[in-house]
Amino acid sequence: MNYDLYADGACQPNPGVGGWAFLIKSDAGEEPVAIESGCDPESTNNRMELMGVFKGLEYFLREFGDQPLKIVLDSFYVLEGMRLWSHNWRKYEWQKRNGDPVLNLDLWKQIREHLDKLETVEYQLVKGHSGHPENTICDKVAVQEIKKHNAN
Repeated sequence: MNYDLYADGACQPNPGVGGWAFLIKSDAGEEPVAIESGCDPESTNNRMELMGVFKGLEYFLREFGDQPLKIVLDSFYVLEGMRLWSHNWRKYEWQKRNGDPVLNLDLWKQIREHLDKLETVEYQLVKGHSGHPENTICDKVAVQEIKKHNAN
């Protein structure tokens, strides 16, 4: 069976209150097999994007193990970080080419560890706020997390 992981993050303002969400679908049906979300009262947009992916990968590995996975995001930063940059960052002790440390290092290390457990991973970049159904759901759920936090 093949699975798709969609994730998104939001922050209002940036930095500020952040929300993240992920959604997992299988090729066996139209309905999501999982949707989860959360909030961080002090975060950034990039950190929330990463948190959605991290939580999604954590759930996926726990529930489905090493099944083929496609990760679909609207964040070029997170997508390319997973696909390319994190391999070099790890090789060079989690520093960028210019010697600066990688931001959100805790999440990047955990995401890289999770990805290393999967044999087949594809990546797809979608345009944010363009009507992509699953990306739209993740965005709305992440923003709802922020609104819930602000209402308290």
